[in-house]
Amino acid sequence: MPTLKVARAEAGPRPALKPAVRLDPFVLIYGVAAAYIGAFLILPVGRILVETALALTGSDRPLAEGFTEYLARITLNSVLVASLAAVGSVAIGIPVAFFVTKVPVPGQGLFRVMLALPLVTPPFISGFATILLLGRTGVFTQLLGQVGVPEINIYGAPGLILTHILHFTPLAFLTVAAGLQVVPRAIEEAAVSLGAGIGRAVFRVVLPYVWPHVLMAAALVFLASFGDVGAPLLLAGNFRVLPLETYTAFNSFQVDPRIALILASWSILLAFLVLLVVRQLMARTGIAHTFTTQPFVYRDRTLRWVGFGFCSMVTLILLLPYVVIIISSFGTVWTTGILPAGFTLRNYQFILNNLQDIKNSLILSAIATPVCVWLALSLGKLFRDYGAKVTWLDYVVLLPFVIPGVVIGIGLVKTYPGFQPFGIPALLPIAYSIRRLPYAVRVVIAGYSRLDRALEEASAALGASGWRTFWRVTWPQLLPAAVAASVVAFIRIITELGSTLIILPPGWRTATVAVFYYVAEGFIGRASAIAVVLVVVVVLASALANVDYSRIARRLRAKR
Repeated sequence: MPTLKVARAEAGPRPALKPAVRLDPFVLIYGVAAAYIGAFLILPVGRILVETALALTGSDRPLAEGFTEYLARITLNSVLVASLAAVGSVAIGIPVAFFVTKVPVPGQGLFRVMLALPLVTPPFISGFATILLLGRTGVFTQLLGQVGVPEINIYGAPGLILTHILHFTPLAFLTVAAGLQVVPRAIEEAAVSLGAGIGRAVFRVVLPYVWPHVLMAAALVFLASFGDVGAPLLLAGNFRVLPLETYTAFNSFQVDPRIALILASWSILLAFLVLLVVRQLMARTGIAHTFTTQPFVYRDRTLRWVGFGFCSMVTLILLLPYVVIIISSFGTVWTTGILPAGFTLRNYQFILNNLQDIKNSLILSAIATPVCVWLALSLGKLFRDYGAKVTWLDYVVLLPFVIPGVVIGIGLVKTYPGFQPFGIPALLPIAYSIRRLPYAVRVVIAGYSRLDRALEEASAALGASGWRTFWRVTWPQLLPAAVAASVVAFIRIITELGSTLIILPPGWRTATVAVFYYVAEGFIGRASAIAVVLVVVVVLASALANVDYSRIARRLRAKR
């Protein structure tokens, strides 16, 4: 029987197998976060710019005579106030940061806490306190009048600059202190051992090393002052600044509607320019050091007590406005006396019987904070995993930090008018989550930078999926940063005023707006009482950030 032979093709080289493409399991989350940013930040900002261009090119009616000079004047006014506030805050913040970080002054830890307290309140509360201290019938005004010093007019540029210095000096202090903590100990020891005195070592070695942090502190204070609308509402008087004029033009029926658009667009263009500077400063202050060190401590006895006296004086000045607010909250009528005419609990009784404003703030903050933190966690992981490929998105996320809240509110109202699903003013929590996103993102990015990638790589090598690796390995390490981001976001959200004034629908007045209205209507005691309640709320939230949640988690696991 013939044998059947099967022809076999010569075995050639086998084609190389292409590595399997693994889809990032977080792509959908990244997409939703990017869509949220696009819908509620990029689109509203773009709409303002487009509407401004159409309004200018599609109308034959010229703008009011002298508008260019008006725009230049209010811009220069805003730059002047912000620049002087930045210089003043940094000038005070640098020595305070040096004494608290580099000198063992008595009560060092207490100073750190007390000096940071003004940051947990909105600037307009500091403006309100400035009026109580230096207004026409203020405490200091009356004391100075008794010794023949004429009344100081705080309404205008002087009051705004003073208020912003009082409020934003802690921001400069914390930024510079962060830089002083990473100055290599060796270079200061070398300078001192070579015979340099303390002053020479500080000015020739320490300050040049932390100069990027000093510039960053100045930039942060400048931006915060430039975009603030709360203090100008109370103190500007006839001194016109850009955020206040934008708010006024948008809400006025007697002003050309193009004016609000032009002012908002001008604020956005200025924000883009400043953003480039801020990004460069952030890159320089975010250097990853390849060493660990303890700060060099100057143990000179005289310097120690000079530092204690200086820090005590600055702390007293920064906290004095809040002491006055507390006194005012218990006062009946405070007119021409050093103290109120009498003391009462009626202001607090009124607030407790009318808690709707505070409830509204808590409800809206409770909605906005989880959204803000979820966006921060998603974007933080995206930046960490994709690096330079998504740098453009990092620029976009920083925009709400440099664009005034009034402008963001105008963009959202024009893009989504009447957006209230289920009767909830959804634009407010959306505005809050976008407005305060940069703060949460920075905290989360700092948390991601401290994660041990080796643990994640080991989990993946052992076959764990991306989701399992994140929840079992990454999330436990990231939890403290997530909690801190939640607290920071909540504090910044519940004290937001600019976007609230633009978007606020009827029946949803918040605590911050209530303080402003009470001051405008002359109910100083009620305004003080609700300001105290608001401060207590944010201080309690701030205290949560200092809890060691990892230690609590370890104790709970140990009990199991």
